[in-house]
Amino acid sequence: AACGAHAVQITTPFLTSGPALLPTLLKQLLQWMEEHECSSLRQLQGCAAALYCPDASAMERAAYLRSLQTPRPDPVEPAPC
Repeated sequence: AACGAHAVQITTPFLTSGPALLPTLLKQLLQWMEEHECSSLRQLQGCAAALYCPDASAMERAAYLRSLQTPRPDPVEPAPC
């Protein structure tokens, strides 16, 4: 679920199970990382998306094009001195 993201939204499980879910979530994540030979979360970033895209350059181009199409907020004008 990482797919290159720096954050993953998992609000619903915590709303339904409460904070007691955290140890289980951490245990399952560490188990998955060990099974897939991921030594860190940084290494995990992007690997899920790469598994489904045999052409890494196509994946990079698609991500770049998406970033160009993402609306950006208007820049804030600096306050006059």
